[in-house]
Amino acid sequence: KENAVVKEETEAIPVAAETPPQQGGFLNKVAQTLNPEISVVGLFAAAWYSLNDPVVFAEVDPQNTGVNIQEIELGFQSVVDPYFRFDSFFPINDEGIEVEEAYGTTLFSLPLNSQFRVGKMRAKFGRINQIHRHAQNFVTLPIVAGEFLGEHLNPTSIEANFLVPVPWFLELSASGGSPDVETPTFQRSPDANNIGNLLYIFHMANFFEVSDSLGVNLGASFATGSNDSGPDERSNLYGVDFFAKYRPLRNNSYQQVSVQSEFMWRQADTP
Repeated sequence: KENAVVKEETEAIPVAAETPPQQGGFLNKVAQTLNPEISVVGLFAAAWYSLNDPVVFAEVDPQNTGVNIQEIELGFQSVVDPYFRFDSFFPINDEGIEVEEAYGTTLFSLPLNSQFRVGKMRAKFGRINQIHRHAQNFVTLPIVAGEFLGEHLNPTSIEANFLVPVPWFLELSASGGSPDVETPTFQRSPDANNIGNLLYIFHMANFFEVSDSLGVNLGASFATGSNDSGPDERSNLYGVDFFAKYRPLRNNSYQQVSVQSEFMWRQADTP
């Protein structure tokens, strides 16, 4: 009976006549490249504090009692050609405008199911750091992220991602780039030209589909780089993240329950 209904609905859809493929010229390709997908997202928060000098852990957290503008994010995303995609995001807040992300991603097939990203981007360290503020489920940044990563860890780097052929989803990522980032953990070393003083980040992501309604993510991260306390002094940051989401697709697909947590541990060398 269900098959009959599907067949009737399929036959009722008019089939458009096949049109010959259009040959796009050079100017047409340029126009498509210069016409990216544009997004504008505003993030506001109302807060009340009992102290005149509240303790906050991130620069866009609500700073005082009343309605606070956290950020206005401008996004420009476009497929440059069949081989690359470019994404850029510019948050605007009371401090001004900054470049949060501006990176290119490879789209062509590479060995070992690999993909590369180049530019300034949110590093794959933990889970919170990869999510833009307007997509997070928190009014303020979680303490562990604000204390170790700052507002966000977004170095200018080269990142390689590998999809491991196993029964579950397993992605391995590695990146290397400039440690000149606004975080409490990493800063540019006085010996900045030493390749060993760059910021290196490694991440492992696992996804398990326990059932049609339950999915679990487990991740592990490691970052090492200079901390600006001396020519050979560095910081090592370890992280573990967990995320589980229950969404009954058959009974009520519009409701879900999710649980997430992160643990970080920092080891810093100082003179």
